[in-house]
Amino acid sequence: MTVLEALEVAGRSDNSGMPAFRVFLACGFTPLDLKAFVAAHARVRLGGRFVAVETGLYGDLVGSIEHLQDRESPPLDLVLVALEWSDLDPRLGYRSSGSWEPEKLQDLLPSVESSGERLLRALKLLEVPAVLSLPTLPLPPAFWDPPEAAASLQLRLFAAVAHLGAEASQHIQIVNPRSIDLASPLPQRLDVRSELETGFPYQRPHAEALARFLCSVALPEPRKRGLITDLDGTVWDGVLGEDGVHGVTWDLEHHTSIHALYQKTLASLAASGVLVAIASKNDPALGAAAFERPQSAPAVASRPARRGMGDGAA
Repeated sequence: MTVLEALEVAGRSDNSGMPAFRVFLACGFTPLDLKAFVAAHARVRLGGRFVAVETGLYGDLVGSIEHLQDRESPPLDLVLVALEWSDLDPRLGYRSSGSWEPEKLQDLLPSVESSGERLLRALKLLEVPAVLSLPTLPLPPAFWDPPEAAASLQLRLFAAVAHLGAEASQHIQIVNPRSIDLASPLPQRLDVRSELETGFPYQRPHAEALARFLCSVALPEPRKRGLITDLDGTVWDGVLGEDGVHGVTWDLEHHTSIHALYQKTLASLAASGVLVAIASKNDPALGAAAFERPQSAPAVASRPARRGMGDGAA
């Protein structure tokens, strides 16, 4: 989605008759394009309902969230928090006048940890659903180690942020950093010139990706509730009707452990509440016998879907 497309989506007239869906976007930088992308993605996920996006004070992400406790009206429906390193300590941004000299960074870790604790307290007090994205931008060149080496201070900063995310996840939802990594390569995130000139630190593709993930976590689409799988060449290697109960495999010995991995995936889905069923033309009795055969325990052996192993049944 481009900025123009986002503005077009966010600005469409609303004939639903429903009140505006109110989102508070907490960020320590000038929101600019991120605000437009949030409004558009949220509106798409709400089926066209108008979305009103409010923002807090520049440079005071935590304070903006704390002030929500004093808010009277109109009530909010959602809080989105786009956290970056500079929100935890201004010296980790590019607009700060703070020094990057090693002796001036001795208190950096305690400062970041203190800001994280303050943010966590503010998040715990929220009375509306909230989603937090952990820092997505690279650390500034404030460290004296070679870029290929992980400095102790950097590792401790990453650990502090990971701790913040783990603690916050007990109260609110967190955007998966790995998902952002896949959608937005690191070199395509930071725009130093834009941050210095306007206070907006993102390249537009990254702003779009971040808004998309914030909204998708906050307003998820209905989850898939079931999975129907074949047996031959899928749950195991081989054709049960031709190779027999002892001719199908899913183990290292026969170089067919990929099928055991598939079975583990099915078991994980079943444990999370997904209905796993079988659609196969194999004889149900043969299918059950294959599952019960002594071998590395198959994931679906404990409760084979006997009725699902009829002719094309599920």
